Amino acid sequence: MPGEGLPNAIALMHQLKFAKVKVYNDFILIGISLVLALSFTHSLAGVREGTLIAAFLTGRLVNFFTEHANRFVAWMTPAADANN
Repeated sequence: MPGEGLPNAIALMHQLKFAKVKVYNDFILIGISLVLALSFTHSLAGVREGTLIAAFLTGRLVNFFTEHANRFVAWMTPAADANN
């Protein structure tokens, strides 16, 4: 997904945690959508509290699974498929 590729590339390039970069990326994208919505529709069309909650919680859930569910993370990584 394009929305996941950019934070993943930034995290790999700068050796940062993906979950943290994802939260920042999501909030930047929300900020851009707010500016565009206000510019073109003069209202906050399409951006509500659910968008903010989802942006905040998605990164936190990724962080949780990365730190506490090692078997799940190993199963999800492409390197695990090459070894099987």
